[in-house]
Amino acid sequence: MDAAKRSIIGYRISQERDVGACILAMRMAFTHFKKIPENFHFIADGYSAYILAAQQFFREFGDDFKFNITQVIGLTNDDEVSKEFRPYKQMIERLNRTYKASYRPTNGFHNIDGANYDLALWVAFGDRSDTGQASALGAHTHGRAAHGAPQCVPQAGIQFQIQVKHRAQGSP
Repeated sequence: MDAAKRSIIGYRISQERDVGACILAMRMAFTHFKKIPENFHFIADGYSAYILAAQQFFREFGDDFKFNITQVIGLTNDDEVSKEFRPYKQMIERLNRTYKASYRPTNGFHNIDGANYDLALWVAFGDRSDTGQASALGAHTHGRAAHGAPQCVPQAGIQFQIQVKHRAQGSP
């Protein structure tokens, strides 16, 4: 998520929250970058997969894609990092809750393709008014991130946790 523009820039549906899914979501988010912008901040929760995914980008693309990850851990502002960056983590948590509320009535999906289609449509057209975000159609941005710096705020690499139901062979 680009916190400055309040737009979703990368997401990934996966059955597990793992490094591979983080890398794929980050690839989608970084598609338009030739290199990481100056003053770039990647803010995440305490999940270790983000650090491993960042190492993969550095290994594959060198200094052009070297970035640090600021991890905001816990629910309180007990340290300076939490005080400064918690609003970005809260933004993505609200986004996750909003999406989960929209797919929960479906009782999950019968396959990963259905989950991917649902998320792609939600990203493009979904109502995220409670998160301060507009849909891609007619979207207009709300404010700027702190310090005017680009922010990338992932949650599971913007890979939403999706329940995927598996049907028995031959069932409708």
